[in-house]
Amino acid sequence: MTLARSIHDFLRSRTLTVWLVGLFILYYLTTAVWLGEAFGRYVVHLSSSTLFRAFYLLFLANVVLRTVDALVAVRTARRTLLLRLPLSLGLVMFLCCFFLSLNFRQTLWLPPAGAGDTIAVPWETGTSQILSVEPALKKRALRTDDIAIFDFEPGITLKDADGRTHSIGAFPARKVGSTYYHVLQFGIGPGVELRRNREVLARRQVALRLTPFGVVDTFILPPYPYTFHLSIVPNRIIQKGKETARDYDLTRPRYQVEIVQGDRTIARGETETSLAFDGTMSLSFFPPDDWIIIEAVHDPYLLWLAIGAGLVVLGLILFPLSSSRAGGSGS
Repeated sequence: MTLARSIHDFLRSRTLTVWLVGLFILYYLTTAVWLGEAFGRYVVHLSSSTLFRAFYLLFLANVVLRTVDALVAVRTARRTLLLRLPLSLGLVMFLCCFFLSLNFRQTLWLPPAGAGDTIAVPWETGTSQILSVEPALKKRALRTDDIAIFDFEPGITLKDADGRTHSIGAFPARKVGSTYYHVLQFGIGPGVELRRNREVLARRQVALRLTPFGVVDTFILPPYPYTFHLSIVPNRIIQKGKETARDYDLTRPRYQVEIVQGDRTIARGETETSLAFDGTMSLSFFPPDDWIIIEAVHDPYLLWLAIGAGLVVLGLILFPLSSSRAGGSGS
């Protein structure tokens, strides 16, 4: 009984609070100076490291016990208790839900998808469908050296299992059912067709990372022994005085193609239509589709985290009133 009492007194002590806060400040400053972004690293450690979780839970226990002590101390002054309760309750709720959110939320990167594709996540019973993709690039893109990579924020229109439509962009995340979605990546999916003479061997859209323009990505078409290296080059170069601009037509892109078999390059060239190689083989292109990668997150504690933050803000407004009333009662 004495040991349990000693542990309880230690957990509720101001000394423990000072030590924990001091250690956190030391970690934060050391990380910020020597390693870079400190809070992001702390969040990663808190969701993956047993040591950081133990430290946080010890701090949470200290906060809870000290908060209870503070409320018990003013339990006879009902107005003061009511004015201080939102801050105390909100702080405990926020800290608790912050930990639960980081350690129990489910995150899933969905495979590349385009218009007409179906989305399914394991924690939802129904499925959703992508009705359309809002591309990040204009179909006719004129580029100079100092222009931004993308013209727009990429997004999708999503139809949920109940038939309701939702617009989802890169930020902020949008809640559909019990899942938060946001667009993580955007890309162009060239339409490719592999032929031997007139025989079509393979025909599909391939989701590639070809932006910023000039970036090279690769794909294969099993079971055929070729690796295709692809990049988008300008359809034409516009020269005006000392200024040079590159004109890209994304309805009919021009590709730089390199075809490798084993460790040997067997064909290389630029084309908007097709490239012959290896005697009777050819690679043809048809209009590309836009694709996106979506991050889906199931976080049942996020709402309670927001409520806790709201209570903290309300409590910070009300707390000075409780102090003034306490001072007035004392006089």
